[in-house]
Amino acid sequence: MIVLICVLIMPFCLIDRFPMLLLMAVLGISSWMLHGTACMLASMVSTSSISALQTGFRTPEILAIAACYYLDIGSSATPGAIRAFFLIIAALVLAGLIAWTALIFTPSARAALRAKDQESDCLDLPAADRLATEKMRKPLLA
Repeated sequence: MIVLICVLIMPFCLIDRFPMLLLMAVLGISSWMLHGTACMLASMVSTSSISALQTGFRTPEILAIAACYYLDIGSSATPGAIRAFFLIIAALVLAGLIAWTALIFTPSARAALRAKDQESDCLDLPAADRLATEKMRKPLLA
């Protein structure tokens, strides 16, 4: 949602340098967190899903290049073309939000998340701490 809000606000901040830099920083941090979350969720499903996810991460660059080409955005871009570009990007971000929400609620994703939660609940953390403490007390060269 933060990404969508940033993209919708950007056309109004094109002239002012500081608000645009602030929006870019927020967008970068949000994208970084979304990327990490997506990778963790994909790793819970299967190893091939990580490859598909990483391939999908390249799609925005292709879409941005195509939008710039078709809207004739370059050194002499019109304000209307820039607004259209950001609206297209906002629509794609919204589509991604809807797709992720739909994916999370699929039976297979819910089952994978439930299984991961059960696996985490079964961990015996006190025993793991005790084992780590015992290993630290042993001399390295014995």
